[in-house]
Amino acid sequence: MFYQWLQQLILLIFPFFSLVLTEEIILSSTLFNDLPKQMPYFKDSEAILYHESNTNNVYVSKNEGKSWAKVTNVPEGSCLTLIQHAFEPQTVTKYN
Repeated sequence: MFYQWLQQLILLIFPFFSLVLTEEIILSSTLFNDLPKQMPYFKDSEAILYHESNTNNVYVSKNEGKSWAKVTNVPEGSCLTLIQHAFEPQTVTKYN
């Protein structure tokens, strides 16, 4: 009785698992010089910032962390901290 119930449950659930497992999973990795001091993200956005702890450089990802680029308008090693705006969460200010 129990095994028949279990078999029916598996047959009922299996199609849903096959739909989930067919999605392609893509992994990527990026090496940084330092651990993050901060990693602010923006609500309802794919953008993330990465603030290196010792070098004080800032990197941005515009695709949920799949690829990263150094922020060009922040001079090398000049960012001490990033401050996310209290009323405009899409805005971040650097502090030297």
